[in-house]
This record gives sequence, C-alpha cells and structure tokens, in this order.
Amino acid sequence: MSNVQRAFFFNITHALRTPLNRIISFHTLAMESGELTDFTNSFIKASLTSAEALLALINQILDFAKFEGATDGSSGSSDSIELSEDVWTIRQLIEHVTDISEKASLRGVELLMLIYQPEHFNTKFIGDFFRLRQCCINLVDNAIKFSSNVDGRTADAKQGGGNVKDARTALVQFTVDIRPVPDKPNTSQLSFEVKDNGVGIPEDKKHALFVPFCQPADHTAANVKGTGLGLVITKAIIECMGGNIDFESIENEYTRFFFKVRPCAFPKS
Repeated sequence: MSNVQRAFFFNITHALRTPLNRIISFHTLAMESGELTDFTNSFIKASLTSAEALLALINQILDFAKFEGATDGSSGSSDSIELSEDVWTIRQLIEHVTDISEKASLRGVELLMLIYQPEHFNTKFIGDFFRLRQCCINLVDNAIKFSSNVDGRTADAKQGGGNVKDARTALVQFTVDIRPVPDKPNTSQLSFEVKDNGVGIPEDKKHALFVPFCQPADHTAANVKGTGLGLVITKAIIECMGGNIDFESIENEYTRFFFKVRPCAFPKS
C-alpha cells in the first residue's frame, strides 16, 4: 500500500467514525430512556447493531492500514503503533472475553474458560490491555462463528429439528497459561489458546489464512461473512507486542490458534 493510499484510508475512516459514534450514542441513549415502545425499540436495536457492525469494519480498515505501515517501514500517517502500558489482571481479560458468551449461546455454542496457575487470576500485569483483549476476542469470536455450524446442523438439532445422534456439541475453549520467567524476577510469560470443534480449515487454504482479504472457501459454506482482515490484524498486533501466533487445524474436526506475547512484568509497588 502506497503512502497516498494509506493516507486516504486514515482520512476517510476518521471522517466516518465521528458521525457513526454519534449515531451509536444517540441510539443507546434512546434505548436506555425507557420511553420507547417495544415495536420502536426493536427497530432502534436493529439500527444500532448495524451501526456497530459498520464501526467495527471501519476500525478494522484503520488498524490494517496502521499495522501494515508499521510492518513495511513506511510512514503514511502521523499515527504510529504505540503500545500502552496499562495495569490489568487476568480476571479483567476473562471478563471481557466472557462478554461475548451471549453471542455463543445464541449460536448454540458452549464457551469454556480455562486458566492454568489460577493463583495469578488477580495478579497485576503491565501491557497493552486493549490490544491484547482485541486479539483474544477476535480469535474467540471467529471460533464461535465456525463452531456454530458443527456438522451443519447444530442449532437445528438442539431445537429438535435435526439428527441429534449425529450432531456434536459446538464447543469453544479459551485457555490462559501463566508461567514465571526463571531469569526475570516479577515477570511472567502469558500464553493463550483458542480451540473449537467447528468446520476446520481445508489443507489447501491454510497458506492464505494470514493474507489480507483472503478467507478459506468453507467460510461461504458455513454462512460466515467477514472482511478477511481480522486474523491479519491479530497477527500484526501480536508481533508488535513481541510475540508470535500459529495454528493447527483438521477439516471437519477442529481448529486451534495459540499465541504468546513478550513476558509481562508486574507493576512496581
């Protein structure tokens, strides 16, 4: 992407985000007022959902332009990739990931959270909480999308309209592993894993998984829509945080993403 193209992306996305944020704010206030009829509220809610989806798409495009500029060494914008040093806990991260459990439930997916070394559940760490949360939620959200189509009939089977005997329970598992770094006092290595038992990734499509705007062919078969930027952005964020991401998948069995970021220090008391 040239500097001119990148500048265009930054300018247009910033210009679009301002009115969208206002629309979302006004819709939210209207729904919280308690003065709308159920009929009107349903339309406002549908409009709000569409506005939020559009804002998420705009943010993805902005992130893509920003991270691509950081990785190829160009400078198409005054915005740079600056990682913040927030103070946060694993409990807070889990709570944010759990926020999408309602979405999993609506799709007939069971969402499990596993934490190794639970004694560190409330331990404070230093790192970019927003970006780390973004990566975790994106991976879990993807897993939910593709697990809701297990055997192509999970939702119908649970409602009594399909072959229950042949349908598997759609399952997404989010795991956090916390390990002390032996030669670095007050520092821990955080590892994350997201595993699902969904449609899997065809062998001939795996090479394109982290290529911008590319998606496995089975996305269409699974009735899942997307930009093809989510995993690209996730990988870029993780690498900017000094980590790496990888995956393994067997078609029609499971997909497993796992990643680490640079060791996180404890805040000084």
